[in-house]
Amino acid sequence: MKTDPVEQTPEYLAIEEKLEREIKLRLLSVKRTRGYCHRYWEVKKKILKKHYGIDWKSPKELNPHIKFD
Repeated sequence: MKTDPVEQTPEYLAIEEKLEREIKLRLLSVKRTRGYCHRYWEVKKKILKKHYGIDWKSPKELNPHIKFD
């Protein structure tokens, strides 16, 4: 499975813990049921772009042949 190489950059690694906290805060009211990963990735992508200027690709975008739920 492919992952976005941006996740190994110094810029991403410097904000990784803060990013995870931000994502979790935004998803507090979302139940972790099937399909949760898609919502998680959507929020992650938006935060990275808006607050950090980082273009990130989700596992779904990088692995269109795999079904995620």
